[in-house]
Amino acid sequence: MMELRTVGQLREYVALGVVKSVRILRCPMKVGVWFVVVNDVWNLATSKGQTREFSSLDTAVAVVEQLGVKVADLDCGVTR
Repeated sequence: MMELRTVGQLREYVALGVVKSVRILRCPMKVGVWFVVVNDVWNLATSKGQTREFSSLDTAVAVVEQLGVKVADLDCGVTR
């Protein structure tokens, strides 16, 4: 099971150099929904302790950039 972290917690982790990867993935059970996974361990969470879901890839990218991470390449959960 994935652990949850808020934007504030992840900002601190980025500043400490703990964040090695950030992936924006499609939610397999919900059409048009995206979520953020950090270090393949933590899901970005809401303040209510639930996985934060995005209805737009652009919004997810903007939130990731607010963490202090530059988005250079997107893993959109597509396997070829």
